[in-house]
Amino acid sequence: MAYSALLRQHTLLAVISLPIDLFQPAASKQVVAVIVKKGFPHPKGQPVFWARVSHDGYLMVKGKRLPAVELRPPRAEENQLPEVLPILRNFLANPETYAVNEPTICKTAPIDFGDPMLELLPEAYVDSKMPTAAELEQAVDEMARETAAFLVRFGKERLAGEFGK
Repeated sequence: MAYSALLRQHTLLAVISLPIDLFQPAASKQVVAVIVKKGFPHPKGQPVFWARVSHDGYLMVKGKRLPAVELRPPRAEENQLPEVLPILRNFLANPETYAVNEPTICKTAPIDFGDPMLELLPEAYVDSKMPTAAELEQAVDEMARETAAFLVRFGKERLAGEFGK
């Protein structure tokens, strides 16, 4: 069913991206949870709850997803579900009046019908955090190190001088 057909017949309430390895070892694809209100066409200005849950407290160990706290020794792994679920519940109880914007996690916003691709994924709506100066400096340092390592590995050290100019 095309997005437009879905929206003509049903109201989109929420779209949540889940961890990419959620169904490991069976599949490694993007998993998305969608909540719709059946039988009511989607109003143009209706807010939708968009969320990205990239960490759920599980880790991949030898090709299997296991709870990080149950490993020996227990490991610390972020779990965004306890943060997102109460916000989702509040939104579903009052979708017209409840608004939220947690950068990198979740946001309520209407569908951008002006988008020619009609993106219905949280990645198109959830805001990013602005990197700090220290984070930018670290990223540039890592990129410079990776580039130098690449040049050395493939015998292109003479090209490294061009980067210093």
